[in-house]
Amino acid sequence: MLFPVGGPGNLLPRGAAASGFLRAVRPFTDEYTIYLVSRKSGLPAGYSTRNMSDDYADLIREEFGGHVHLLLGHSFGGLILQHFAADHADLVDHIVIAGAAHRITDAAKRIDLRYAQLVNQGRDREAMAQRAEAVIARGPLRYLLHGVLWALGKRLLGPINETFRRDVLIEAEAELSHDATDSLARITVPVLIVCAAHDFAFRLEDVREMAALIRRSELKVYDRGHATVFLEPRFASDVRAFTNPLALAP
Repeated sequence: MLFPVGGPGNLLPRGAAASGFLRAVRPFTDEYTIYLVSRKSGLPAGYSTRNMSDDYADLIREEFGGHVHLLLGHSFGGLILQHFAADHADLVDHIVIAGAAHRITDAAKRIDLRYAQLVNQGRDREAMAQRAEAVIARGPLRYLLHGVLWALGKRLLGPINETFRRDVLIEAEAELSHDATDSLARITVPVLIVCAAHDFAFRLEDVREMAALIRRSELKVYDRGHATVFLEPRFASDVRAFTNPLALAP
C-alpha cells in the first residue's frame, strides 16, 4: 500500500498526527507492507497536482518495480490521485480517494493558503494557531484551541528548513489551481471514493459530482468530519471489499 501524505506541506506526520495514521492503517498491516510517502522537496514555482502525480508514477517505476497493489490518498493526496487514476492506472491495481473531491471549499483554500504563507514567512506559531478554524468553525472552543496551537505550534510543526518553507507555499498554490475535471472524465479503472458527510474542505455534493464523473466509481459516505474519515469502523472492510470482493463473498 502506497499512502501519499496530505498537505499542503511535504513533511511526514509526527506526534498525534502519526498516531492517527497508524490507527488508520493498522487493520491492513497483516495484508500489506505500507509506505507513507511525501512529495519531493525543492519544487519549482508553478508545480501542479498533476506534476506531483507524475512524480508518484516515477517513484513507483523506480522504487517499486513499476507496480503497487493499492494507492490510497487522503485530502491533498486525494487531489493528486485524481490525475494519477487517469494518467498512470497501469501502475496500480486499486485506487482509493478518501476525504477529497475535485473542488475544494473556499474556506479550506483560505486556511491552507494562510497557513502556507505564515510558514513561508517563519511565523510558525501563527501558522499552527490559525488551523484551529479547520477543526472548530466558531465558538469559544475554537479560541481555546487557537491558544493551545499557538503555544505548541513550533513543537507540533517540528524542525523545518528553508526548502520546506518554499515548498509548502508552492503546494498551497497548487491546491488553489487544482482542476482535475478533464482527468476525471478519462478515468477508466475502478476507483473507491470514501468521504465524510461533514467535511469543511470538500462538500458532499462536490464528492457526489466527482463520483458521477468517474465512470467506474464506488462511493461510501461516513457520518464523519474531514480528519476522522479513517476512524469509521467500516473503512477497512469497505476497502477490503473493493480490493478483494471475492474474499468477502458468502
